[in-house]
Amino acid sequence: MKKADARSAKVYLNEVLNCLNRAWTAELKQTGLKQSRVKLTYATRPPAKFCGSKWRDLDAYYCDASRTILIVLSKDLLEEPGDLHLFNLPASKYGEHVQNVTGIYRAWFNVDYRSKAELHEQTRRDSLQSYCFAGASLRSFWKSFRRDREDWDDLLYYLRGWASKYDGNRQSLTYWINE
Repeated sequence: MKKADARSAKVYLNEVLNCLNRAWTAELKQTGLKQSRVKLTYATRPPAKFCGSKWRDLDAYYCDASRTILIVLSKDLLEEPGDLHLFNLPASKYGEHVQNVTGIYRAWFNVDYRSKAELHEQTRRDSLQSYCFAGASLRSFWKSFRRDREDWDDLLYYLRGWASKYDGNRQSLTYWINE
């Protein structure tokens, strides 16, 4: 990928999405679920709204209603064309798609909670599950992207940086990608 080149980033991201679609179509078919492919769209600036909600400060967003991932190809995102964030970004959003098509998202959304602490715990678990799906996906097709062990270690380091009370601890965030 070329630095600051949205076109080459789109080609790369579309290939990651193709791998995700192939892998998850087979997995969901085994469970009797029909996979609906994700649509991938791009913008160069964050939209004011997407999927009926005000845009937050994110590089990408998954819309469960339209089954669309919108990735904002900002100057900052394109600054490092080899950045593993571009590799992980569609996978993490695809994890949300898997939760959507399996009914997991709907079940999480309908869970009653008695306190903010319980809501935070349920949100953390939901996030970890989407990261689990993303990690399993990335692990399954990592070698096909011809990246070396140093890149793998960098990806793990990057993922550990997401640790928070809403996303889980460092070990949890990297557990499934290492299995």
